Amino acid sequence: VLYKNTGESNLNITKVETTCSCINVEVSSKNLKPGESGSIKIDLDTKDRKGELTRVVNVFTNDPLNPHQSITIFANIE
Repeated sequence: VLYKNTGESNLNITKVETTCSCINVEVSSKNLKPGESGSIKIDLDTKDRKGELTRVVNVFTNDPLNPHQSITIFANIE
């Protein structure tokens, strides 16, 4: 997942939470200057799982207008 700081001050990712221990998250940069971009790599471990599942990654920042963003993952595991 790509993201960009479109604001006029530094953007800090203060916390990343997941709804399942089956998700591993790597953030390329937790501190972005205005105009800078970063990425969030999300790995979902599907071992021993079958059927449909929904998981969420919650990203918290210092942005006063949007301090919380959710990334929802939908999967159908056969």
